[in-house]
Amino acid sequence: MVLAANFGEKAEKAKTFAEKWELSFPVLVDRRANVASQYSVVSLPVSLFIDSEGLVRERVFGGTLTAGTINQILQRLAPLHPKSPPSPRLNPGNEMA
Repeated sequence: MVLAANFGEKAEKAKTFAEKWELSFPVLVDRRANVASQYSVVSLPVSLFIDSEGLVRERVFGGTLTAGTINQILQRLAPLHPKSPPSPRLNPGNEMA
């Protein structure tokens, strides 16, 4: 599952951003940065790969994540959850900011 989190801004600004970039996944609004604090986010942008137990398994700071990078991370993390179904591969032409 892919989620985006917007820290410290109003919902309308997060919605405008999601529409501008045509995001196909939910954007959560964390006005008081509670989630950012819970996951020790101190700088943006950051991408977190969180397992089903809520543990951060990988952090990627800055820049754009490509489908290839995401797939590499998911492959590396897959052995941590052998009972989980395989993660779907992303189309290499897609990028996520």
